[in-house]
This record gives sequence, C-alpha cells and structure tokens, in this order.
Amino acid sequence: MTIRSFEPADAPAVSALICTAMRVSNTRDYPEALMEEAIQHQQPQNVLDRAAWTHFYVAEESGRIIGCGAIGPYWGKTDESSLFSIFVLPECQGQGVGRRIIETLEQDEYFLRARRVEIPASITGLPFYLKMGYAHKRGMEALDDEGIYRLEKFRDNGCLVCQRINQIECGENPYFVRELETGYVVIGDQQRIPGYTVFLCKQHATELHHLEPGFRDRFLHEMALVAEAVYAAFGPDKLNYSLLGAGRGLHMHWHIHPRRAGDTPSPGPVWQLGSELSDPKYTPTPQELARLKARLAAALEAVLQKEKQEN
Repeated sequence: MTIRSFEPADAPAVSALICTAMRVSNTRDYPEALMEEAIQHQQPQNVLDRAAWTHFYVAEESGRIIGCGAIGPYWGKTDESSLFSIFVLPECQGQGVGRRIIETLEQDEYFLRARRVEIPASITGLPFYLKMGYAHKRGMEALDDEGIYRLEKFRDNGCLVCQRINQIECGENPYFVRELETGYVVIGDQQRIPGYTVFLCKQHATELHHLEPGFRDRFLHEMALVAEAVYAAFGPDKLNYSLLGAGRGLHMHWHIHPRRAGDTPSPGPVWQLGSELSDPKYTPTPQELARLKARLAAALEAVLQKEKQEN
C-alpha cells in the first residue's frame, strides 16, 4: 500500500469510495435516508472542490484507491487546521489503512504549523479517532446538531507560548487583553516595568522570515498597533521593543516595555535587571491587573477604530 497526493483524475474513484463507505459502514449508526442525502455532497465535483483548498491524499494498493483523507485550514486560520474526508473501503477496514492516512496527514505542513487540529467525527469513526489521540472538543462528548462529534488534538510541543495561547482559548489566562488577527495581546506576568506588554504570535515560528509574507506583514503591522496602544495607555518616555523566542522550538513573541527615566540603575536595555524582571514581588494583584488590562484594552480599541476609519 502507498499513500500519495490526490490527482484530479482520482475524483470518480474517491467519490465512489466515500459513497460505498457511507452506505456500508455509516448506515450502522445513521438512518439510510440521511446517508443518501449526505452522499449527494460527495460526488466527483465535490471531491475536486475540496481538494482545491486542502492537501488531499489517497491510499492505493495494486492500482486501486482504498482510502482517502485531507487536511486544510480551520475556517481560514493559519494556526489551526482540520481533517476531512477520511474514509476506507469497508473490506479494507481494520488493516491499518486509516492509521497510515492519519499518520500521513500528521506529517503535512498544515498539521505541523498548527497548534490545534480539529476533526468532525461520525459515530462510526469515533472509536478510531480516540485511539489516534483525538479528544472531545472542550470536553463536550455530545453529538452536535449535524449528528457528529467535534474532536481536537493539541500539538504537545513543549512550547510555553503555545501553552499560554491554549490557556487564552480556554478562557484561563488572566493576563489576556485582546485577540488580533495574527496574535494575542497580554499584560506581562511581572510589572517591574509598569505597563509591560507581550504580543504572542499565533503561529509557532522562530523567525520572521519563516512566516508567510502576508501573515508576516500583518503581524508586524499589528505589533505597531499594539505598541501605539501601550504608548497611549501608559505614557512612557520611550518604548523598547524586543522580538524573542521561548519554549521548545522558540516561539516568537514581542516584548514591549514602556520606559521612563530612571527605571533601571543605569541607562540601557531592561535586560540589565536580570532576574529582577521576573521577581514575584512585581506580580500585579488582581485589582492592579484589572486596571492595567482596562487601560490597555481601551487604548487598543481606540487605535483599532482609528485604523478602521483611515482605511
């Protein structure tokens, strides 16, 4: 068995494979009429349309397509992806074909660039995806209105920044201020330099030149917008900017420090303070944190509204 990229000429065979799997396998768990309705959206043209915006693969044995699967962006996001159209011919199920397809998809660039990967799972496919390490999205084990389970997998890359972002998405990061198109604005954990703000890149990347040009340009532009808001909110003498990396793989993020005369023992970068920058005594109280977040959020809203009016 080989796994290869989908070719347009494969569309009829892939469509027939999907329709057969749905009629034979999925009708064990769903009404036959419902499956026949769903099959109307799995015709060759539908397959071609999906292959146009995903990376689509087929499993082939002796010249016969026996399985398929695809991966693409999750609602256009660059840091989240989704799996689609994972089917295996009924007579080939239980022979490791599905596992090989998942393993191939998890080596694709759409998977490797993502922090989170989602899959809409049928009742039939649920046990298989759970074995492959996918879990119920946000712990919700109920079927949705479409009769499917929403599963997800977070890439455990040991990255501290990715962990912080996951906390934001779960509503568990108290320092979170606002989500922008390319990153997340947060108040710094310790406030040795009052107003210290961090802008976390949504993509797990080490260098600016590793980002796609359009995303990179927007990331830099939004960093400037965040900096303008920090300046307006905290009234420094000068802003300092540092693009650093943290965690396994060095996930880039901006440190924005509002500087004031005399805030360090001698003129120069804040890094001369060493461990003093992360001293727990500079951790803001919940009340102080709320005030910092409110000031920055209001200033950022004003900056974004100004940009919207100018454009």
